[in-house]
Amino acid sequence: MRLETEALDVIMRHMEMGRLIGVGGDAIHIELSQIRDSELRQRVINVSTIVAKYVTLTKAERDRAKELRALGFGAMDALHLASAESEIPQGGRYGNYGAV
Repeated sequence: MRLETEALDVIMRHMEMGRLIGVGGDAIHIELSQIRDSELRQRVINVSTIVAKYVTLTKAERDRAKELRALGFGAMDALHLASAESEIPQGGRYGNYGAV
């Protein structure tokens, strides 16, 4: 839990400094409903307020999440990765940012 909290803080700082582009969407809302720890839930809410892109889960993202699950990713991590991947333009770069 502590590691997740620290990771969210680092991600938020990088997003605020323009070093990362936040991609949010349906996956975050699904995860919020499952977070029991109120402090962690609030931190995820804070991250979700500064996202630059919103991804609605489609069949493509759900199918990719299944592929990622087969590779060993957890359900929510697979949804987050599939959502983020769907926002990476052909060629793997977004502006001055590489795919993370």
